[in-house]
Amino acid sequence: MAALVAHFGSGILTPDGHVDRAKLGALVFADASARRVLEGIIHPAVRRRAAEREAEAPDGSAVVHVIPLLVETGQTGWFDAVVVVDVPETVQVARLMARNGLDESAARARLAAQVPRATRLAAAHVVIDNTGTREDLERAVDRAWARLVGTRGVR
Repeated sequence: MAALVAHFGSGILTPDGHVDRAKLGALVFADASARRVLEGIIHPAVRRRAAEREAEAPDGSAVVHVIPLLVETGQTGWFDAVVVVDVPETVQVARLMARNGLDESAARARLAAQVPRATRLAAAHVVIDNTGTREDLERAVDRAWARLVGTRGVR
């Protein structure tokens, strides 16, 4: 957090001293160079911690990494399998607007900062459709997990 404040200023903090993700998001999605700075601060720290957690896992464990920018950061080859949870762009926009309180333009700007949907889908070993209910998603995740764990012999 100190590196974020050093670069972006204390205006990215909430009154109680946490990072205000909405303020920081507004800054970095309006300025590609600011987004690259943010990624340069965050990504190495996240990768270090992920490597530590993976090293701590018992032998034979299945380790799941949740990496929203996996394809964008060129990490797809680092893993045994890539799972993409997918919805059409119109659903992505609507969900971003609802979840983050964004207008359509801001939601589309965030999507534009990512690789195209087709590129993400092409990188996937498994695609999970997330257009249904939460229960539908949970069943799809269970099926994908069974398939992945079964094919890798992990128990």
